[in-house]
Parts: sequence; structure tokens; C-alpha cells
Amino acid sequence: EIKIRFDESYEHYNKDILLTLDGQSAIKVNATEEIIIRKSPQRARLIKCSQRNFYEILRRKLGN
Repeated sequence: EIKIRFDESYEHYNKDILLTLDGQSAIKVNATEEIIIRKSPQRARLIKCSQRNFYEILRRKLGN
């Protein structure tokens, strides 16, 4: 379990604090909130679709 708390100096922070998970969507978070991250009891199945790595694909798409 991982707990994240903001420093007390952020309690009066007047800008939005955004939490992004896996780069998908952002969630507004209040500076007084505590964020708790726990391991899921469910396992994720990951697949590898290609022999090329991320940087090779990026170079190909950018034309380098």
C-alpha cells in the first residue's frame, strides 16, 4: 500500500491538482485528500504485439 499526501503548504493552493492514471484521464484532487494505492487482487494479462520496441516504432512513424 502506498499513501500520498500533499504538503500542508498546498492546502491554500489555488490551482487544480490533477491525478493521472496510466496517462488516460485526469481526476481533480483536493490538496487535503489522501491518495491510497493498493495492489489489486485481480491479475492483469499483458501481451507483446511486436518484436520492435517503442523507440523503433516511434522512429518509423516520425520518418527517421
